[in-house]
Amino acid sequence: MESEKILSRDEVFLKKITEAVLNNLENEQFGVTELSEAVAISRFQLHRKLKLLKGRSVSQFIREIRLSEAMKMLRADSATTSEIGYKVGFTSPSYFNKCFHDFYGYSPGEVKKRNVDQKIIGGPVSDKVEPLEPDSQINLRVESARINPRRMLFIAVPVVLIALTFLYLFFPSKHDQVSIAILPLDDLTGYPEQAYFVNGMHDALIGELGQVSALRVISRTSTLRYPKSEMLLQDIARELGVDVIVEGSVYGSGDSIRIQLQMIEAFPQERHIWAKEYHDDIRHALAIHSSVVRDIAREIRVNLTPDEEKRLSKTRTVNPETYRAYLMGMHQLNQFTPEGVEKGMAYLLDAVRNDPGDPLLWAALAMGYNTMGHSQSPPPDAFSNAKAAAARALDPAAREITFAEKW
Repeated sequence: MESEKILSRDEVFLKKITEAVLNNLENEQFGVTELSEAVAISRFQLHRKLKLLKGRSVSQFIREIRLSEAMKMLRADSATTSEIGYKVGFTSPSYFNKCFHDFYGYSPGEVKKRNVDQKIIGGPVSDKVEPLEPDSQINLRVESARINPRRMLFIAVPVVLIALTFLYLFFPSKHDQVSIAILPLDDLTGYPEQAYFVNGMHDALIGELGQVSALRVISRTSTLRYPKSEMLLQDIARELGVDVIVEGSVYGSGDSIRIQLQMIEAFPQERHIWAKEYHDDIRHALAIHSSVVRDIAREIRVNLTPDEEKRLSKTRTVNPETYRAYLMGMHQLNQFTPEGVEKGMAYLLDAVRNDPGDPLLWAALAMGYNTMGHSQSPPPDAFSNAKAAAARALDPAAREITFAEKW
């Protein structure tokens, strides 16, 4: 009985969002945001539920309804192909033709041409597929004695189109990314001089999450406007244009790190959806970052690509003193002042001298030299040094070379 109730609620939900799309069919601007507002559900919840129920993203769901309605109009021969494209919310006839062909495997014009006494193959909204009548199909018979390239082309093209359609429909686009912001972390270390460490953790988490293709992560500079803000989370989320907010705090004592994080869904009402504490030695800081990324992605049902999974699984230990120097260096660079850049580069150069095999340090050094190159009085070798440092960050063999005095 309980499963029937759940199924019934799901059906009501799908009917509701389908009706919302149909009611706005001619509105070419009606997309993910507009649908979430129409049914009073956050974009994050809408994306998550559709993925669970239909295996589709929101934009894919909207596009399928548009194309399904277009097929009905074409079968009824109710208007010209271009007029039908506009009626179902496409911005131009050419874009409508492309989407229709990608989805069904043939053009809208072909539907119109075969409309009289023909049965057109049904779209994905139908469970029953009716083949084209024999006299309207392209003769694809391949004689065993003679197979020429042209006939092989007729066979290969539909197969390629089907494969491309599958990739287009079942892999989310950038427009369906879940948007998320990590607010500045509270400093609970008890030592004001440890601010660099807390800021470094904030920056590192944003950097790691930003490498997940299915997430749109707000930049550090944008989130820095809200340290211990008195604003409501919904107002912050609205200003940043995000669905989900992560906030937390950092404790630190000696070589121990303790990070507490919680995730809140902002719309339609604030809802606490996840919380976790991470506690480890500073040597395992990179492993902590990877764990946070995995946990957040899992909680909001974001799929990591194989490459992302591989990268997150390859964690390594860091030298505590070197890592602190790296965090301090980045903290100083991010002040964007001549004094900050000078101090930051000094910390980073010391860190690289102590551990020239760490690619993270070389990448930071490249950023530092690049920053110097854009200053009012740039050193003549700033960009060449930035390029050389970046090359060492990418090439393990180059990092084994003895640290040169020019650095």
